[in-house]
Amino acid sequence: MNLTKAIIHTLDSDLKTMILSQQPLNLNQSPAVEIYLEKLAKGLLNSSGTSKTELGAKSKLYSIINSQFNFLETSKEIASTWFDMILHSSDYQSLNLVILQMDTEESSYLLMIEVPNKEGYLKITHNQTHTENTIVFNQAILPSTFSSVRNAYSLSLSSGELMVKCDLKHQDFIEEYLDCELRPTTKEALKIVDAMVHHISTLRDEEPLNNTIKMRNLVTDHAEIYDEIESIQIIKEVFEELDDNEQSMINTSFEHHRIPEFLNLKDMSKMAMVKRQRIKTESGIEIVLPLDSVNVDDMIDIRTDETGRVSIQLKNIGKIIED
Repeated sequence: MNLTKAIIHTLDSDLKTMILSQQPLNLNQSPAVEIYLEKLAKGLLNSSGTSKTELGAKSKLYSIINSQFNFLETSKEIASTWFDMILHSSDYQSLNLVILQMDTEESSYLLMIEVPNKEGYLKITHNQTHTENTIVFNQAILPSTFSSVRNAYSLSLSSGELMVKCDLKHQDFIEEYLDCELRPTTKEALKIVDAMVHHISTLRDEEPLNNTIKMRNLVTDHAEIYDEIESIQIIKEVFEELDDNEQSMINTSFEHHRIPEFLNLKDMSKMAMVKRQRIKTESGIEIVLPLDSVNVDDMIDIRTDETGRVSIQLKNIGKIIED
């Protein structure tokens, strides 16, 4: 990964105006800043919380695909359009847009990352007439990781492929600006698959928890061999066979939620919902099962008696460690 160009533009809520930089960042003089920006870029490119789609021909950015373009002017156009949209909202806070151009082994990318301001305190040392350490309140501290970013996208400059992360209130704007249709992220799609497994289990009068654990173990096992899996194949392997009504119900749900035909197994295997299963009972007892490191069948036995009462027996769990 090679970061070649970077710039930051700002929307100031106190001044109610945008401040567009006229000069890209000098990365040669700021190695620490370059490392920080690369961390943000990797956070976006490796995120499982992005929607993968294609840039449309009606987008203003379509002309830069496979073409030479002015990075500074393109970044200002992206920022001014984004800030104009936010300025029309009734309530907003100061924020920044980091625009990056970078090269990887696969492609060159243009990235837009909305970076919020945080409040914090800085220690500053003065050495004028005497040495003095002071503490200064600052309202424009940038977050150190990508986890604080709510809106961002990367654009492959060779293929037009997009990876988009956005909150719901900005989805319509992003779809219009990029002329694309956002599908559920891998995480959101897996939640729909998970819900369908639970629903079909209930209809079959089977224990939903057992099938949910089976589904998540399937994802982990397949991720060791394959990169992708067909969305409906996950459900088929859980139940081994689906009747026509179940198949129709799944197709309708997937079409309604716009579930991608294939899901990325590597992304799914990293998710907490795949690695752990949380069981919470009516009596307030919570049990967290580490699905990625133990065989659940060897550790837990769930039984339902004739009255519907559920009993959980833990087996071979090792020593009890008290904090």
